[in-house]
This record gives sequence, C-alpha cells and structure tokens, in this order.
Amino acid sequence: KYRNSDKRLLLIDYDGTLTPLASLPEMAVLNDKTRKILEQICEDSRNTVAVISGRNREFLESQFDDLNIILVAEHGYFTRYPGSDWQVNQVIDLSWKKYLLPVLNNYVDRCTGSMIEEKHASLVWHYRNAEEEIASLRINELKDDLSELLKNESKLFVLEGDKVIEIKSILYDKGTVVSLLAGSEDYDFIIAIGDDSTDEDLFRALPATAFTIKVGCKLSSARFNILNQSQVPEILKLFAG
Repeated sequence: KYRNSDKRLLLIDYDGTLTPLASLPEMAVLNDKTRKILEQICEDSRNTVAVISGRNREFLESQFDDLNIILVAEHGYFTRYPGSDWQVNQVIDLSWKKYLLPVLNNYVDRCTGSMIEEKHASLVWHYRNAEEEIASLRINELKDDLSELLKNESKLFVLEGDKVIEIKSILYDKGTVVSLLAGSEDYDFIIAIGDDSTDEDLFRALPATAFTIKVGCKLSSARFNILNQSQVPEILKLFAG
C-alpha cells in the first residue's frame, strides 16, 4: 500500500513511541538511529510526517527543529509547519491554572518523587519516580479533589496518562488536530502510531482505511498492536528507502 501510494501521511506520537519512556521527561531524547530513519522518510516528497505529542513547544523544537516535520505540541493546542511559526489551534481561557496549581503543589509535598509540569495550556502531575504505594493513595485523593474543584468547569477534564495526571480543556485533543491534518490533502496512505490513552483520540479521528498501530497490548481503537516501543523504529525503517 505504501509503495503504491503517491501522497502519504505519517502520524507519530513521541514519548513511548519514537522514544522509550524515561524517569524524567527531559531524558527521553531522540536517538541517532531513529533520527536518521526520520530524515530518510522526510527526503521522499510524497511523505508528510507529523509528530503529535503532549510535549511543550520548546522540547519538540529541540528534537526536530532541523527536520521537515509538522510538530504538534500539548496534545493539539499548538501546531508548527516546517518554516512557519507556532499557531494556536484553539483559543481558551487559562485563568483556571492559577487556582489549580496550588492544589498540585500540595500533592508534590505529600508524595516524594512526584513533580509538576506547567505547560502553556495545561497542568501535569508526574508520579513516575514516586513510591508506588504512596502514589496510588495520592492519585485517588487527587482525582477526588479535582472532581470536586472541576464540577462547575464544564470545559475542563482530567486526563490520565502513563504515570501522569493532566488537567486540560476538552476543546482540543490529538483527534481534533489530526482531523485537520488528514483532511487538508487527499492522502492515499495514512499511518498513525501511538502508545498512550491520548492517542486513542487520534486513532478514532482517522478513516477506517488508515493503518493505526497501538504500542503495547492494551485494548485500543487501533487496528493493530505491536509488543513494545523497540519495534517502532523497525516499522519506520520500512518507509525509509
């Protein structure tokens, strides 16, 4: 299908997909092997590549600035096309961050090893490095507190990822931005690869003819599963020459 197509779209998640998950977010950097594969894919003018991530703009720029790749940051809040500036996909009120940040700070104090990541449009509580037994208690307490605080905030929701809890707007996600990308051209080959719950929005937004691949063996809207992240570069290598 790929060989016989003339206009291709490759949609790829970052953490847990292009790179293995790391104990600290800043440690999950693109390795030289995967970068070279992406470079080769981008050299083919028939290919459009988009990295769609929950990461902030600065991190994605540091990893992909010299590659001809569409970058999508913060789960679809920002998009940057090669040679262009970042654009906001959905204007939202961010005043809620001021009263939720102290709540998350309190949980950092009560859960050693956890940390807060403040993005432009969301707040994230990371607990990958926390003691599992303590973290499991704090997670339930935090979700209860957030449920109470957000009961009158109809446009916010709590997103549970891999060892993270994120508060963000319901007005955008990976699916909304992928619908725009996939609908912008008449693509005759689309593939999407992701590992996280946020990638389910991406999978569901694509046509049934797209090749959607879930990294890991969890139940998914994707058509296919692969065992783990180490297989992703092997798949991408199929498109690199």
